Amino acid sequence: MFGPILIIAISLILLIVLLKNAGKGVESKRWPTTRRLVVYNKVHTRATTTGSDILEGNRSPTSTLALEYSYTVNGKKYKSSTIKFLRGESNNFFIERIIGRKYPVGKKVNVYYNVRNPSEACLEPGLAFGAILGFLIVLSFLLCGVVFAVKFA
Repeated sequence: MFGPILIIAISLILLIVLLKNAGKGVESKRWPTTRRLVVYNKVHTRATTTGSDILEGNRSPTSTLALEYSYTVNGKKYKSSTIKFLRGESNNFFIERIIGRKYPVGKKVNVYYNVRNPSEACLEPGLAFGAILGFLIVLSFLLCGVVFAVKFA
């Protein structure tokens, strides 16, 4: 009986985190913008061990876009690295590089910022496509946990 309860608890925690960030993504479509500069842009590649690779001892390359932009709101300077809310890493060097090319260092970009908390900002308002997939995965785990809890109660 402990297994299904653990699955339900973890799923609920993940769902809360997803919903909080999804809320920011939805809100960001209504945030005001300021035009500022990209100050850092680099795709980092490192060897990682994930999934079945752990058992086999294999290491595979993982690529991550590191991007930073600065902006000013009411005379105060901020920095952020959020491109889009709930945007996960693609782990693909070429995809990260394509996204990075949209934001070269020195380019003026629209920065969407939260009026109530200007330290929250993004370059692309709304939710990333992966967010929907994340919700579906978490909801399926939650449903499985409930089914097993009811079945074994």
